[in-house]
Amino acid sequence: MILELRSLLRRQRQIPLKELAEALGSDPETVRPMLERLIRRGEVERLPPATPCPGGCTLCPLQTVEIYRWIADNEGET
Repeated sequence: MILELRSLLRRQRQIPLKELAEALGSDPETVRPMLERLIRRGEVERLPPATPCPGGCTLCPLQTVEIYRWIADNEGET
């Protein structure tokens, strides 16, 4: 599943945790540890709390949204 997660993040570049979990057919509690692993590897970063969703969606309270961004390619890594 982590390969699917990496591929999804690469394509989307920036995506909320809830959407990641839904796309993977999982739940946030399962996906979050995989994201933490990718963060430790320098491939992903968690954006600060209250960062608005990509596309300007405002349906969720900003304080409840966790957004992650793929950064590995931005640094020349693959």
